[in-house]
Amino acid sequence: MDFIEKDELDNALRLLKNIPGPVAAVVVEAIVNRDKNRQEIKEAISIKGSYELKRLNKNLHILGLIGRIAPLLGLLGTVLGMVEAFQKVSSVKGAYEPSLLAGGIWEALITTVAGLCVAMPALVMHHFFEDRVKSIAFLIKHTGSELTKLLEGKND
Repeated sequence: MDFIEKDELDNALRLLKNIPGPVAAVVVEAIVNRDKNRQEIKEAISIKGSYELKRLNKNLHILGLIGRIAPLLGLLGTVLGMVEAFQKVSSVKGAYEPSLLAGGIWEALITTVAGLCVAMPALVMHHFFEDRVKSIAFLIKHTGSELTKLLEGKND
């Protein structure tokens, strides 16, 4: 921003080329479009910002899906395990050993535990990354707005 304020745009571009990340990419886009009018600069910043946010969100939905589906898969495993346990009990003629049913139930419940152990960290990480993307989106919007004002002043 200091380089832009001093109208040293080539120095700003040189510096930004070495900075990875979405905000730097948006600033580069603004500088490249500096000779256009305010609306065109805003449009260029908006398009680049949208592209960068789409890139950041690219695989985030997979993490959310894992967090939502893992408990269901665990529950499915539990239900299937319970069905199997009751089938074993029903196939025994006469008196059956209760430990046969208890052992099957215990084994079936492990799948629910496994599903929850996968889901909880996945949902926590999904929330963390989603929050980070929202913060970056705010920073892109704020920086884009400031750049539009600065560059418009340079065009006058």
